[in-house]
Amino acid sequence: MASVDMYLPKTKYKGNQLTLDGSVIDAQTEELYTGPFFETSTGEIYTGAAPSATSRRLVRVEGSGPGIDQTEKEVYDYLRENDTELRLKDTLPLPIYYPKPSPADYTKGNIKRYFAIDKTTGQILEIAPNVYASMKAQKPEYYYPKYILKTVNWSLVSLSANRINTSVTELDSYLKDPSQFVR
Repeated sequence: MASVDMYLPKTKYKGNQLTLDGSVIDAQTEELYTGPFFETSTGEIYTGAAPSATSRRLVRVEGSGPGIDQTEKEVYDYLRENDTELRLKDTLPLPIYYPKPSPADYTKGNIKRYFAIDKTTGQILEIAPNVYASMKAQKPEYYYPKYILKTVNWSLVSLSANRINTSVTELDSYLKDPSQFVR
């Protein structure tokens, strides 16, 4: 099929897509195609951002297309050309942590508590020290760009110190009980 001379209503195709990875072949030339394409409601794909008289049929290379990789690349990922950010899409969820002060901590008089604040929702999660260290080091284990990290020196002997520390770090909405762990 040399060209497609057809009209499709906008509801019958998904346009303005982009292939940069060699996952489709031009059916006419049998060469890998890189560039804009559109997909019809029947699943056929053609060159160009929208149907036109110059659109040519494309064929997906076997083993490519949506659902093959666990992380599907989007146009944005190709433009950024940043594989680290793409790998971050398949990260572990943040595990919630509840600290348990040891007798040695009570002798010392304080513990360090670690928090991650979701930038989009404002949700505050208490996290384990090893999770905090991984996120601080920007390891791709957890999706660190989504969070603001904070720490609090939590007094095990003074309520007023805890009130001050929580208000300074702006965690007072989460740490409402300054007597937590205090003996």
